[in-house]
Amino acid sequence: MPRSPDEVVSYYQWKATEFDAKYSMNHITHIHTGHYDPNEHPQLFRAGWISPNLGRERIQFLMYAGQDKTVTNLISSAICETMPRTILDCGAGHGGTALILAERYGAAVDALTISPEQATLIQSNATSLGLHAQVHPLVGDVLSMNGFSHPAYDLITGIDAFCQIGNPRELFSILRTTQNFGSILAISDYFASAKDGKLVERFNDYWRSDITRLADTISALESCGYRLVRLTDTTRQQLPFWELSIAYASTRPPNLSDRRISQSKSFHQLLHDSFQDGGLSYYQLICAAR
Repeated sequence: MPRSPDEVVSYYQWKATEFDAKYSMNHITHIHTGHYDPNEHPQLFRAGWISPNLGRERIQFLMYAGQDKTVTNLISSAICETMPRTILDCGAGHGGTALILAERYGAAVDALTISPEQATLIQSNATSLGLHAQVHPLVGDVLSMNGFSHPAYDLITGIDAFCQIGNPRELFSILRTTQNFGSILAISDYFASAKDGKLVERFNDYWRSDITRLADTISALESCGYRLVRLTDTTRQQLPFWELSIAYASTRPPNLSDRRISQSKSFHQLLHDSFQDGGLSYYQLICAAR
């Protein structure tokens, strides 16, 4: 059953310190999974290359670079001839994606988060980067939102966010009302396979989420007025991120408790193994409003 908004907000309060410690660089904090090109980073795909011996700073840089690449790849897949003027970033987290979209594309970005604390961080970071006029934090549960800043969004993005909603049909029907014909919905997310009952239970409990299956998401998109333009399996490109996270935990960062380090390391090992053996997968979906 779907998690309550209070449960989700509490989770992100609990994880805030860890997110900043692991992922923040120069006022931009991503909290999604990284994407690595085997041709650009062949060493990351070499067995045994990723280890705590790389050092915490190098590991952090690689995790950040991969997360930045996730945003770049998704947007380059979504943008064709015209740059979007208005963007809604759903599940904005600490604002990393929204800030990059505003900085690189000059767009006005609404950063939607369920957490008031995250909205405060987004506003602070946007101010530090001189992007406060472009990035507008919105606080709310997308399933109960009755208004957004812009009447229509040229682009809506969701990275590691939509698959956790638990009710994709309701989600996409709401988002479709905020887009005109031809506008783009760009998703980079993880999905469950049919064989993963206990895995999904652990996944949902840890992240206070409700992971969906890819087929259910595609069906919901099509029934709510979206046309699937491109579907790309990016599972292999995302695997190094979990190895890096496990290596980071093994460096025993001093600003995180032993319990927090142990929990993160154990769960990310589970995720790595599940993506490797097919229990979970990553896909990039580019859709157009019809």
